[in-house]
Amino acid sequence: MDFVFRVITANCGLDTIGLKACRVIEQKFKEDQADFYVINCQEVKYHDTLAQLKQVFGENHQVVLLGKMSTYTKGPSMGQGMASFMIHSQDMTHLKVESTEHVRRSRLRLGASYNKGALIVFLSIMKGDARIHIQTVSGHLDSTTMQMRAQDWLNIHQSLAKDVKTWEQLVTITPNLRLSGYDANTRDKIESHGPVNYWLSEEALDTEGAIELQGMRQAMIENQRYSHVSTYKSNLGQRLQIESTKRPGYSVGGTLDFVGVANGGETSGLSLKNVITVGYDENTMRDHDVIISPCQQYASQPAFDVVKGQMAVFLANSAPTLASEIKRLTTNDAETQSILLGIYQEFLGKNGLLNAELLLFKDKLNLMEKVAPLPLWLRNGISDIVFPNAPWFESACVQCRNPDLIRERQDSMRSLINALHKCKNITQYCDSLSPYTQILSKNDDELDDTSVSNRSHLVGAQSRVMMNRFRKALHRSTSDEASLDDELPDEKDDDDDSSTTLV
Repeated sequence: MDFVFRVITANCGLDTIGLKACRVIEQKFKEDQADFYVINCQEVKYHDTLAQLKQVFGENHQVVLLGKMSTYTKGPSMGQGMASFMIHSQDMTHLKVESTEHVRRSRLRLGASYNKGALIVFLSIMKGDARIHIQTVSGHLDSTTMQMRAQDWLNIHQSLAKDVKTWEQLVTITPNLRLSGYDANTRDKIESHGPVNYWLSEEALDTEGAIELQGMRQAMIENQRYSHVSTYKSNLGQRLQIESTKRPGYSVGGTLDFVGVANGGETSGLSLKNVITVGYDENTMRDHDVIISPCQQYASQPAFDVVKGQMAVFLANSAPTLASEIKRLTTNDAETQSILLGIYQEFLGKNGLLNAELLLFKDKLNLMEKVAPLPLWLRNGISDIVFPNAPWFESACVQCRNPDLIRERQDSMRSLINALHKCKNITQYCDSLSPYTQILSKNDDELDDTSVSNRSHLVGAQSRVMMNRFRKALHRSTSDEASLDDELPDEKDDDDDSSTTLV
């Protein structure tokens, strides 16, 4: 039996979602002949919004506040924060909230460490004889620094991860659907030629401006992610393109808000297709657009397929080969269940490889802030090595997962980051980077299987042209003992190809 639904998100600016949005939602619910909608909100007056939704939907549908999480975003106040709502038809005969979790950086009620994070709700619903579990995620990432946004994304992943020891436990904690809505605060970045939306740019993975999005790209919590070109104060028009006074280097607007569906299906990139947005509403101070996903259908599946599909969602971009092989497993026996349990424990548990990589990602962002004064060729060379344009667990597969080798690579990268933090001049930076560039300097036919594997885990599938340029620049500079305060080498060289941009 199919469940028909949509997922919606809205940052309400410390107010309600607004009557305009409620009426659009109610109209679409009727057109879809939907079973349920999930609405995830941030900075929302949850009781007022609940009343607003009930006013518009009337008595023919049930409107339920699934969970709430108080925040004090802009001064002390009661009855506001993050919330998740469900609207459902009379055909749904059962709704039970089984658990609610608050994700914060701090329990102290001061500042963004208390206000940012996520509300996670685990519930079960029934339609006829079909029963499914749904996990809702209403999230709000930090607005000021990419490092804190990375920390918030890590915290959400750590909360979604569970320590499981048996197959039965893995089945119990895995939802049929994960429906997310979050304000990621990822605004357009101001570049020399104007603001750039690195979510939508065709060169997004090959540009320095996209580095801060790598964590959210590689470690998705959904296999379908939806948004719009700009989701903040859309009534401002061209004024969205100017630099924000609160966030130097970023524009006022951008793709801030997302809705996500994790149904265990195929993973796609960010989609704008068939997304409905509701902008300015005179009935509310909401300053973000409401984002409404396309209409969705979900048919109840056996537990074995649910576990496979949801594990593949988390690994689709960070370990694509492993994710594909997981989905191709067909024999539901003790041996296969043991394989899936092992993969979950190694990669997706609280102390698994994915969370370790997200923590490492935040440390990498801290490093790039520290090396900002370096000459461009050196800063780009560091970026090429620290942020390889490749899946984090590129070579992992069902039969050859290499968790120990991956942890060695993570430890090696952490050692490099620590060493670079201690460098005081260009020579020291070059000496620290030299072992990594030497690995890349070998030709493929000179590498045995172990070296190829090590190279992949150390630096990923780098562009040889870029790295050759960096090695030449590094070689020419190793005799320079200039401190960072001295005159730095010219960034241009004779063999520079202006059509190629280093990350």
